Amino acid sequence: WDIGEGPSGPNSEIFYDRGPEYGNDENDPELYPGGENERYLEIWNLVFSQFNHNPDGTYTPLPKQNIDTGMGLERMASVVQNVPTNFDTDLFMPIIEKIEEFSSRKYKRPNEIDLNEIFGSEEDINTPFKVIADHIRTVAFAIGDGALPSNEGRGYVLRRLLRRAVRYAKQIGIEKPFMYKLVPTVGEIMVDFYPEVTEKHEFISRVIKNEEDRFHETLDGGLAILSEVIEKEKAAGLTVIPGADAFKLYDTYGFPIELTEEYAEEA
Repeated sequence: WDIGEGPSGPNSEIFYDRGPEYGNDENDPELYPGGENERYLEIWNLVFSQFNHNPDGTYTPLPKQNIDTGMGLERMASVVQNVPTNFDTDLFMPIIEKIEEFSSRKYKRPNEIDLNEIFGSEEDINTPFKVIADHIRTVAFAIGDGALPSNEGRGYVLRRLLRRAVRYAKQIGIEKPFMYKLVPTVGEIMVDFYPEVTEKHEFISRVIKNEEDRFHETLDGGLAILSEVIEKEKAAGLTVIPGADAFKLYDTYGFPIELTEEYAEEA
């Protein structure tokens, strides 16, 4: 590994071959460990900080050398449990199953028949479930550690994650606040190692519900106006939302600019 000038050294990457069912095309130029494929899964990485890359292109040994190593917990779990993705492991499936209770759709399990493929639909039904499961886990842990949704810093990251999850929830028929009800499930999964989520689940749930309630009001009003703007621009043969309209949505109605961008890209 080498970032230019500065520390550098050897790098070892450990891959797991998941078998020919995940890829067996000998003519695929990406079918190798480290390539863009589903067969070879990197589960471990070892970075040796051994040399300093000098401005003149030479390398000299570092006075203090070390090894930085890391394993992907969810990736290792997917290998041990023999499932195709991190989200199909027991770290995420209980959350996904809970989401299904509020949704009009069902998550496609491994080896289930994909009716979308049979009927030629390109709809990706699993992505919303994955996004929501990932984001609620992140937000629950962060709030348990003392972070709160806000308009700046780390709080803004939480706010954006929650809002993004709410947006994806609409794609699977969830129109009301529900994410706060997922917090106990998140806590149960990790209680042996991170009991804080379970211990503080009432507070965490309350914070998330308040955030969901506020955003649903903003989202419903903003989407109605944004839809009118998009239709107007389409009718005029235009493909760009005027900056004045995007600013008005944000400044007057509190509709986030990033959501305007995402909806515009999909329109």
